[in-house]
Amino acid sequence: MTIKRIRTGWASDTFAIETDEEILNPAGCSMPDGYISDTSHPGYRTYYAAVLMAFSSGKPVNVIVSNTECYSGRPKIMGVYVAK
Repeated sequence: MTIKRIRTGWASDTFAIETDEEILNPAGCSMPDGYISDTSHPGYRTYYAAVLMAFSSGKPVNVIVSNTECYSGRPKIMGVYVAK
């Protein structure tokens, strides 16, 4: 999938991404308008670096989200794969 927007903030150290494809929502989150991570989540810095690189270079990504957890009502990022 292709990242079309990166959102940051909401008065906290978080980021979310929106993609051109439908947002996957296996945990049934209440606001599935993007995938999110918070600085308190393991892997946050790695996910953010991968997302920034993929967005700036236009590379496609696979976003892995939790099947059981939401954060701020959105699907919680568990991993980001960047394609070559």
